[in-house]
Amino acid sequence: MIRELMQFLPDCDEHRARSLMELAIELIHVKVHGRFERNLLDLSELIMRADNRLREVSNN
Repeated sequence: MIRELMQFLPDCDEHRARSLMELAIELIHVKVHGRFERNLLDLSELIMRADNRLREVSNN
């Protein structure tokens, strides 16, 4: 699935593809359990990585 994301999305490297997969799993968790598994800070970082807006956490 990660390879498919890398082929389908422009500028999608393995790191971003993995972040997108983790975000999808979080959304499934919300649907099943009614809440996020991660805290809001971790979730925010994951969204930024999936959107390719954050490369290195130490830069922020």
